Amino acid sequence: MAYQPAFSAPGVIRMEHDPSSKALIVHWEKFHNVKEMVDKCNSEGKRLGAKTLIVEVPAGLVLKQEDAAMFQEYVPKNQLAAGMTNLINIVSSSAVTNMASKRWKEPSKQCGLTVYEAPSVDEALKIAKQNA
Repeated sequence: MAYQPAFSAPGVIRMEHDPSSKALIVHWEKFHNVKEMVDKCNSEGKRLGAKTLIVEVPAGLVLKQEDAAMFQEYVPKNQLAAGMTNLINIVSSSAVTNMASKRWKEPSKQCGLTVYEAPSVDEALKIAKQNA
């Protein structure tokens, strides 16, 4: 399925927008300038009127400790402030990546986000459409 390009920092992150599901799809390739990229996700989501943020992280990609801490509080609060009330994590085959995803799942819920997991972007979009 083709989505509308939203933003790209080659080798780091690629964002796409699916207007029909009001979802911003974020494909991380490398964790670099993480806070700046997170802020860009939120500004793009707000600009596009996205209600759902879909996050895909490749197997084995792991955040630095200081960036991981930011994902527990800063990220969910700012995602909500941008108007995106749903978070869908794409579940990978990597136990390490999935463990990290689960670590920030509870803080995201506590901040008021509705959090889902999906095996693929296509499945995540089905969930997003139900919440559009």
